[in-house]
Amino acid sequence: MSRLLDVRQIVRVRRLSQEYLVYAGNHPFDRVDALAADICTVLKRHGERFESDEQLEGWLAEGGISCTAEELDKAMQQLEFSGRIRRPRQDQWRSDLPLPGQYVEPRPFNE
Repeated sequence: MSRLLDVRQIVRVRRLSQEYLVYAGNHPFDRVDALAADICTVLKRHGERFESDEQLEGWLAEGGISCTAEELDKAMQQLEFSGRIRRPRQDQWRSDLPLPGQYVEPRPFNE
């Protein structure tokens, strides 16, 4: 269930005092979704932060998770767009430094 929440295939909705799970996927769960969910799982095991893409790739490899550079890029873009991964703005970050990131726990949508 948490994997589907992490990739926004389902979302929690709070209405009055009740909380519901609502299907929110606009496409079938695919390989990129699975990789994005794996990234979230790995980040949760490592303190929810990473210092560079290389560090994250190392953790994925340690966990036996293999992917192409293109799949990793798509999964990271998906997680950043959905708000699961937060990073400094690239235009405000020195290009000679690795770009860190942080996992952000999904929050219920209040209706």
